[in-house]
Amino acid sequence: SDITSQGYLFSAIVIFLGNILVLLIGLPLLTAKVDLTTMFGWWFENTGLVIHHLGKMF
Repeated sequence: SDITSQGYLFSAIVIFLGNILVLLIGLPLLTAKVDLTTMFGWWFENTGLVIHHLGKMF
């Protein structure tokens, strides 16, 4: 019973993270009409800023 409930939770987390990844990669390409390298640069820069700010909080 515990394995089944954890399996559902794990599946939900994997699906959620997959959807977030699609949004993070797909939306800049669709809305800003930029090339792939610029989009990845923005993504890495802003992800680094978020991680940096989270690190300052703890």
